[in-house]
Amino acid sequence: MNIIIRELRADHHNIARLLVLMRNLIGLIKKADSKNEIRNIRKCVEYMKAYPDEIHHPKEDVLFARLKERNKSSAVYVENLLDEHKILTRKSKEFYELVRGIEEGNIVSHDHLKMVSIEYIDAQFRHMRYEEASIFPMIEQELTISDWKSIILMLPSGNDPLFNKNRKKYYASLYAQLADSYKISRAK
Repeated sequence: MNIIIRELRADHHNIARLLVLMRNLIGLIKKADSKNEIRNIRKCVEYMKAYPDEIHHPKEDVLFARLKERNKSSAVYVENLLDEHKILTRKSKEFYELVRGIEEGNIVSHDHLKMVSIEYIDAQFRHMRYEEASIFPMIEQELTISDWKSIILMLPSGNDPLFNKNRKKYYASLYAQLADSYKISRAK
């Protein structure tokens, strides 16, 4: 497997872990004082805006554009994915604004928050599954060594602020929650 595809798949794995945590946090909101859960949901969405929307998706966009050049029949799939990246970025901003508003005292029904969060989380999962099942294999099949050499020079740079040994302090508590939830799920 190509190293760039491996990194993108690893990103997907990490994003999936975060989305599961978000789903769990939403489930806790009705059960207790929700300030901590809301704050952690906001941190999750901030991460989604900072890394997947700003670094991960632009990396994929470079690969998708090259795939479209190599395989004209992939154009419709690539265009759909590029559009999805824009939609997911918009959804991240909207979800962030909703959660931030709740932190600032806006009244939002639990049902509305749950509906928006489930829609957001499900859209992210659908998107990643499609890329991994359909587009990543096509990219690996179609792109040449020459393509990969030029792609490497075009990829946006930036470290994952959460899933990286030099993670930002801001995300330390969120990472600890992820690590705890991972340990619990592996023990079951």
